[in-house]
Amino acid sequence: MRLLDRYSPQISALAARYPIPEEYIRAVVFKEMTGLNVLDLAADAAVSLYWKRRELRARLFAAHLAKTPEPVFRGGLLGKKDSSVGWAQIYGFVAIDALNFALGRGLCDNETLGLPAGRRFERGNDDDLCFIWRRLRRDRAFNLEMCALNLLAAAEEMTGRIDFDGYAPQELKLVLTRYNGRLDHVTPYGEETYGYCISFKKAPHTAPGRVKT
Repeated sequence: MRLLDRYSPQISALAARYPIPEEYIRAVVFKEMTGLNVLDLAADAAVSLYWKRRELRARLFAAHLAKTPEPVFRGGLLGKKDSSVGWAQIYGFVAIDALNFALGRGLCDNETLGLPAGRRFERGNDDDLCFIWRRLRRDRAFNLEMCALNLLAAAEEMTGRIDFDGYAPQELKLVLTRYNGRLDHVTPYGEETYGYCISFKKAPHTAPGRVKT
């Protein structure tokens, strides 16, 4: 909770900027942070290695092999180039989808997100994926912002609207489930995270297990 509370001002600012109450951002981040394990860290390390090797190969080609066709880089360990990363455990391609959703609806712009002016990102573009994944890993504020945008995108996809103050509990559970995977039914993830939302709404700075009902 101390780590989450350290970014409480940023979470409150996101809730003020976007149509989403801060308890939903807190709940997702709390759920993801408490579920982190060594396999998540290993996956991130493998992806980081992939991009470093790709960059090294590109530099070597540019310096020494410019007169020959550039070979296709198939990657490092299992060719893994994306993972769920950071406090909100977001995949790079998921963040790109959420970002494009928000930009397309005028919910944000490149300047406020600290992104290159006019740049649009494609999930199938390796340069874009590398850029966003690394930003997610290194910049916690950006990671939290993509969490909020992904929740908004999930809300629109699952309910056809963005109305966190007007959703029925089942709708909210579907939205939270969608954050974690492409499913059309409520999962234990959605149920548990919804419970955290209720707890954080009652006591924003108290760990859910300690909230008195």
